[in-house]
Amino acid sequence: MRFSSALFRRACVPVLSLGLLSIGLAVPAANADTEPSTPAVDAPKSEASAVAEATATAQDVVVDAATSPTSKTTAHPDGTLSTTISNEPVRMKTGEGWTDISTDLVHATVDGVSVLKPENVPVDITVGKGGTSEIASLDDKKGHSITQSWPFGTLPVPVVEGNSATYRQVLPGVDLIQLVHKAGISQVLKIETAEAARDPRVAEMRIFLDSENLVVAQGADGELTGKGTDSGDVELHNTGGLWWDSSAQGATATDPGGQGVSRPFELSLRSEAGKQAQVFGMDEILDTAGLTFPVYVDPDWTFKQPSYVFVDTAYPGTSYWNGNLTDGRMHVGYLPTYWAPDGRTHLARSYFQFDTSYIVGKDILAARLNTVETWSSSCTPANVASWVTGDIGPGTTWNVQPGLIMQTDMGAVAKGYSTACPAGSVGFDLMAAKSILLNKTKWNVMLAAGNESDPLGWKKFQNTADITVTHNVAPNIPVFQSISDGRWFGTPWTDGSRIYTRDKTPSFTVQASDPDSYDGGTLTVQMSVWKNGVWQGADGNFSGVSPGGANVTWQDSPALADGSYTLRAIAKDKWGLTSPLMAVDFTVDTTAPSTPKITPITAPQATVPSYPNGVIGETLFSFKLSSTDAANKADGYIFAIQEGTAAAIYPADLLNCSHTRVREFVVVCPGYGQDTTITITALDEYTSLTVWAFDDAGNIAMPIKGAPAHVKFSVPALQTLPNTQTDFLELELSGAEWIPAKDITTSQCADGKPINAGTTADVLNFPTTGTYADTKAKAGSTVRRAIDPGDGFSVAAWVCPKTTTGLQPLISQLANSSTIAAALRFDGGTYHLGSRLSTGIEERVSTAQLAAGQWTYVTAVYDNINAQLRITTANANQVGDWTIAASPNATHVGTDATQPVRLGQGFAGQIYRPVMTQRVLSEASFGTIQTQYGTTRGLLK
Repeated sequence: MRFSSALFRRACVPVLSLGLLSIGLAVPAANADTEPSTPAVDAPKSEASAVAEATATAQDVVVDAATSPTSKTTAHPDGTLSTTISNEPVRMKTGEGWTDISTDLVHATVDGVSVLKPENVPVDITVGKGGTSEIASLDDKKGHSITQSWPFGTLPVPVVEGNSATYRQVLPGVDLIQLVHKAGISQVLKIETAEAARDPRVAEMRIFLDSENLVVAQGADGELTGKGTDSGDVELHNTGGLWWDSSAQGATATDPGGQGVSRPFELSLRSEAGKQAQVFGMDEILDTAGLTFPVYVDPDWTFKQPSYVFVDTAYPGTSYWNGNLTDGRMHVGYLPTYWAPDGRTHLARSYFQFDTSYIVGKDILAARLNTVETWSSSCTPANVASWVTGDIGPGTTWNVQPGLIMQTDMGAVAKGYSTACPAGSVGFDLMAAKSILLNKTKWNVMLAAGNESDPLGWKKFQNTADITVTHNVAPNIPVFQSISDGRWFGTPWTDGSRIYTRDKTPSFTVQASDPDSYDGGTLTVQMSVWKNGVWQGADGNFSGVSPGGANVTWQDSPALADGSYTLRAIAKDKWGLTSPLMAVDFTVDTTAPSTPKITPITAPQATVPSYPNGVIGETLFSFKLSSTDAANKADGYIFAIQEGTAAAIYPADLLNCSHTRVREFVVVCPGYGQDTTITITALDEYTSLTVWAFDDAGNIAMPIKGAPAHVKFSVPALQTLPNTQTDFLELELSGAEWIPAKDITTSQCADGKPINAGTTADVLNFPTTGTYADTKAKAGSTVRRAIDPGDGFSVAAWVCPKTTTGLQPLISQLANSSTIAAALRFDGGTYHLGSRLSTGIEERVSTAQLAAGQWTYVTAVYDNINAQLRITTANANQVGDWTIAASPNATHVGTDATQPVRLGQGFAGQIYRPVMTQRVLSEASFGTIQTQYGTTRGLLK
């Protein structure tokens, strides 16, 4: 068959801190959330259900199931969706569901201690409220924590505003400003005057660190890391100390101002008073000529998360990955030496990275990058270009930049210079690179100055950005459902399987659906038939097809000649997006194979095959079935075994290689043109074997090619029941009773005693449904069973039920105290034989409806060789034919010799001459066995 952020940046304003500590989570940002404390009552809204609700209500609906810390998808009434993806987490999951992250400080009590905490962040952060030396503590809720403390006494009560806590005059002329972020905290040391800078405590600035399940160490390059003692991974990462002065206009504790840039200084570790101390290389700062106070000092700890980076010619080998050595802003454009506080020429470009795995496979209708411009060199707009680039990473520097793939937009902007052009949002269209961005799990977008030699092009942007992508998913590939009069050869949808049809103008049914468009009437479907790549002159076009999964049926015309073809189908949505092409091969075949040939393998002894030494139900007879037409051979054969000499009548068009048994009809599929051998046994004195040949299209070698193949053979009936093989098991009565047949009145059974019951015969009477009788073991023996139902057996009795209500067991071979292995029963006017499989399923064959209060002779067999269950009945008014049910080649429940046969228990009425024997008996044999009874009371086995 062919078918065809830094995860946790310095808030929304630059965080220029004495020590930003970000306890890193051990999962990517997209999963860095807090699990709900209680399970949600309703399942998250799926994309399909959200689109359905949006189109029904004409309102946008959020796709809850697609929400993550960095991504949010909304379904629109027109059937499209928009996904907004941030380069860092913007929400987290709580017990109440998804909540926006908030770093605003609120009062809280932790272990009886009053502290400040951010309102809603993914990690556990506490900020000291003064009166102690504790600065802050951070815990990732996974066993890794660190606590900072002030080495110069107690801290004053802070002034709290938003996410900041300012401790004034922690040393003369020095303020400590703490700023809480999404997974960390910054401490900005503000040194107000040169006199304050000369304080020895400032010159030897340090902070004590107390860690749990973390080892804080210094690398050869001066980098500080906190590695988990359990995980062995770096959970905290120090990207280096930063500082800036107030030489640029507008410098604050959170921003070096206008054209200001931050500069690095060294950090180191040492032990002091039994504690680990983070030591600041203050000499580098305080020895700088021409400082403009106040000076801000900020070493930076952060959790590594791929989201942004900028590159700068002033430091061409330096990585600014996720804010490393930056003030939290992204730089773009040209900054000449005479403007730069560090006296260097800068040319910068900024990159953002987004996890776009959710929109892989979607058809993009619109895509836009949005961020905030925080500063420009003037209010005169200068061009900024957006580019799609290769991947960025920790190794991205000016010297090692990703390749530029395509420019997508150019816009002249100027925001953040003054109140005349305040900071604000800017956006860049990404659609020019649609073909490049499709199916990418990460998008990398660069912002660069339109003119990289123009000083007015120097700009700063937030290190947070998002992309909004409006998308639509192509319709699903149509699903083949059926072809009229179609049949499979082989296992459907596997290599080598084929579909055949006898219909020259077949009808085809396919199912069309669209995973993201549920507003109804949005799909069109086209079907066509091709042969060897050539269109066959007709196709079916359907519009207004419901995209929720609708079946479309098309009848091909004109008629197709015998041969192989391909059905093609496509679906298109209202946006013009087309599904993949469905291509299903099929074959038209209207020619039946010829009548097969039957060859007896066991040589017969007469023209009409006769086997005088055979035994009905036991002797095996083998026949070879073969094709007789070399040009049109059979793929399989259907045969039927029935008593008598007449050929069987074909059971209608319902058998194939996947549907192998119905009643006496059996399918064998040896493969195209191959012979096969079947082994059967006789059903009666005369047995007929009827065989049809068929092909994979379902063409039968009859009536198109004439009569089916038919043979009959004979086996002497009486030889099946030698008298020496009969035996009786006596019965142990539990409420049942023996009564003379002559005493049975018409009030008990409408027709009195059973047919041919003599005046001395006894009948087993069951006065109520709770009475029964079990077979007993003979003296010196433990054998109580009559049969092992795993092999072929027969059961018979004259039965007269009082009522036709409910299930009434008559003769049951027990497997154990709670399981019946095989049973003859009366059920609502129908006699049936049931035999239990080892799987627990019971196979059954039933007769037609009969009346209560009437004697009926019931005979039934399980023919394990021919895999049939058979049952028939006779009474004073009629003699029935065998009713046959197929029995698969499965294991039937067996039983050990100590298990009894139970008569009754649930049955009310009479049973006369019960039989259960390990033989497959014919009609004549059942009659013969009745003569073995005489006046004996018991079960004949």
